[in-house]
Amino acid sequence: MESTNVYWTGLTPTFTFQLDSVYRVDDLLIQVDNNDEYHIEYSLNGSTWSPLYTILNTDGTVDYGMDTFTKADKPFSAVNARYIRVYATDGDGMNAISEVQAFGTGPVPEPATLTLLGSGLLISGVFRKRKESALSN
Repeated sequence: MESTNVYWTGLTPTFTFQLDSVYRVDDLLIQVDNNDEYHIEYSLNGSTWSPLYTILNTDGTVDYGMDTFTKADKPFSAVNARYIRVYATDGDGMNAISEVQAFGTGPVPEPATLTLLGSGLLISGVFRKRKESALSN
């Protein structure tokens, strides 16, 4: 039977989830072991990371097992992200993640795409003005 979760001991592993494009992430559902601390970060390029939020080892409502968190539990402002990273930083050293779901809209155009689109529109406008000017003469 295939496992649908990960578990480990210690603080070394980092789990990175790559979305297929840049998305505006409005909510994140994550289920983690209840007595550990986890940091959730996001990135556009996979090398520069920003904090999304932290789950403290005192957060959550279950006494034993897995706790589920969403934006209702850990509020954050919507972000543009292509990568989401999760890692443990404290607790009993026996960590687990059983579910991660990102919700939002997308794909969001990347800055280079927007620049290219803007340049195309500007050039199109210049040609249109020239054509209108030539027709009026």
